[in-house]
Amino acid sequence: MAKFPSLTFTQKGMQMLVQAQNSHTLTFTCGKLGSGMLTDSDDITAFTDLKAPRMMLPIVKKDDSNPEKIVLTFNTANTELAEGFVSRELGIFAKLDGGAETLYAYSNAGANYDYIPSKDTPSDENRLEVSLIVSSSANIAVQIDTSIVYVHKSDVEEMIASHNASEDAHSNRLLVSNTAGKPASMADKGIWIELLE
Repeated sequence: MAKFPSLTFTQKGMQMLVQAQNSHTLTFTCGKLGSGMLTDSDDITAFTDLKAPRMMLPIVKKDDSNPEKIVLTFNTANTELAEGFVSRELGIFAKLDGGAETLYAYSNAGANYDYIPSKDTPSDENRLEVSLIVSSSANIAVQIDTSIVYVHKSDVEEMIASHNASEDAHSNRLLVSNTAGKPASMADKGIWIELLE
């Protein structure tokens, strides 16, 4: 994966965030990778799209547990990519209320780019996590792509860990209790099962 520096807010992105603090809703919709190169005359804050967009990245997960920051997770599979490209650009897209989708934040890896091959050269699906500063007073929504068919291994591990940490995850269906004061033969096994009549 390319080494992207910190994201830069676009003018439109900053405007949307301010309006989201004033009764509007800012919805993050997707990410994009592109191959565009920056020039000295480029003003990133004026961008409304990537210079050379090549791949749309669906949002598959969000973490909004920190009120001042949101973490978006994107899939970067090349299964539908007709032509390989040099991945230099990263853009995060959003819309305000029911308005048009536009570039919210941008980053360019420059010489630290990566090459993403076409679908003719299948590659492992990667995950890209992006942290964005938001305001705790802003109305934020995220458009999760529910069409993703396969669950990522990290998602399954996270779900299992969350399940196992829950106090009511494994109910005591066999009525297993502590072995204190029970016969040695059962206590040695660490359990005592009480049968109900």
